Amino acid sequence: MKFQMDNKIVRELVEEAWEWARIGRSQDSVDRDQVFAEALCELETQGDAMRYVDSQGRIAWKPTPDLRDYLNDLKLDAEADLEDEQV
Repeated sequence: MKFQMDNKIVRELVEEAWEWARIGRSQDSVDRDQVFAEALCELETQGDAMRYVDSQGRIAWKPTPDLRDYLNDLKLDAEADLEDEQV
């Protein structure tokens, strides 16, 4: 199952969720698609992601403007902190 997402931010969140689910499990194989589905469901339930139909008729997800703004603010804060450390 493939999830088409137009925004790199949502994909990074889902990739991180998969990595955290995989950590500490030596015998269990974690299905990446299952983690993607659960993470997208959680993001959608919390109002941080929304479904839409892309130009090719596929269901895709994208972050809400609020989530995008929040994550961009975090990025700017992190960049400012890095600049402060380099001085």
